[in-house]
Amino acid sequence: MQHSSPLWWWMPDRNERGGAMTGQRAMTATDMRRRNSGSIIVAEAAARADRHRPLLAAADFAAAFVDSGEAVLARLGTDWSVAAVIIDTTLLTANLLERLRRPGSPRLIVLVDDADADAAGLALDANLADFVASDVADGDYIAAIDRALDDAPTALAVADISDRSAAALGALSTEVERIAAALATLAQGERRVAAGGALPVTAVQVRAIIKTRRLRERFFPAELFSDPAWDMLLDLIAARLENKQVSVSSLCIAAAVPTTTGLRWIRTLCDSGVFIRHLDPKDARRAFITLADAAAQSMLDYLASLRGEGPVI
Repeated sequence: MQHSSPLWWWMPDRNERGGAMTGQRAMTATDMRRRNSGSIIVAEAAARADRHRPLLAAADFAAAFVDSGEAVLARLGTDWSVAAVIIDTTLLTANLLERLRRPGSPRLIVLVDDADADAAGLALDANLADFVASDVADGDYIAAIDRALDDAPTALAVADISDRSAAALGALSTEVERIAAALATLAQGERRVAAGGALPVTAVQVRAIIKTRRLRERFFPAELFSDPAWDMLLDLIAARLENKQVSVSSLCIAAAVPTTTGLRWIRTLCDSGVFIRHLDPKDARRAFITLADAAAQSMLDYLASLRGEGPVI
């Protein structure tokens, strides 16, 4: 028997009496893309790899499982068909990250525990597709791979995959563009107000704003007022006034969102030029985040211009 579109998979389940094939299902566009997108290298902890190995096989991904970052690097040197790398944060190495920063490198998915935010931050400038929680649900794990293989820069979700809404998908880049544009407007307009005699903003005042924002969570669900970009901007300007460094993990905590969500915001704000990433000169396993000079000045001018206008939260 011949079939036209859609294509069909035939499973080897032949009825011995009638000879009829059973178990066929339509091959979708997703199935075709997975078959034709190249191979995947997976480097995960043993228990997690045991769970994901049959999951990827069932989804028809060509996946090779290895046990270290060095093994990933070695395979990349011999297999030019690799389209994506999935790796636990604890298995990332400096040499592997350097390789994945090259143009045309495979897309990178990093599995993150809350305690690994600083190490995950070292991957911000690699060919990163997404940060995913290490305990991600099976369906969300597959969805993250599909987005990575689509190679769409706007595929990153704002919220954690498990909690996202349709409106949040693909919104991060647009939101960051809005933030960058607003800061640029402040730099041109509000600076004139600050220059006209407004008192300088102090770290104590900014910390008071941050404390007020956190106080709301005693009376309302935290997600009701979630605004990680603003929380990060406030924390970074306070640290700048205090002459302190802010690590990636500290900034994720300041954002009051799940670690993977915070990492996505940091990555996109770095890409947009609002944030700047610096390696810790004393510890190559950690990176610091600062505000770009223009963004910092805009924040100071904005906060100074609001004196006498009531509390800022």
